[in-house]
Amino acid sequence: MIEVLPLTKDRVIALRMANMISEAEIDRCADTIGPLLNDERRDFLLLDWSELEGWEAGAKSVGTQFGMKSWASVVRIAILAEPKWEDEQARIADVFRAATVRRFPPSQRDKAMAWLTAEDAPPAP
Repeated sequence: MIEVLPLTKDRVIALRMANMISEAEIDRCADTIGPLLNDERRDFLLLDWSELEGWEAGAKSVGTQFGMKSWASVVRIAILAEPKWEDEQARIADVFRAATVRRFPPSQRDKAMAWLTAEDAPPAP
């Protein structure tokens, strides 16, 4: 399941991904958030993976294709996830090449939002 969270406003797009993610869910999400991204400004992405189990076969490829089309407008990505998702953090950073990507424990949502929206956010460690 992919859900657009109420935190989505202004330049922040917040998504919660839970359970197993399918290609169809990635497509629906792309249709929803695609119009929110704006090439004339720089956007921030919050990915809440605290309840994520993984991706069904093919879903990562569809997500990567969407990311490669949208990468230039996203400058900072905060991922709320356990350490087991560190490899995926690296994949997200590779897809969204203009963005600084940082992972936060799920309990640090406020810290992640503060980093995400800070005027001069520090680089990812």
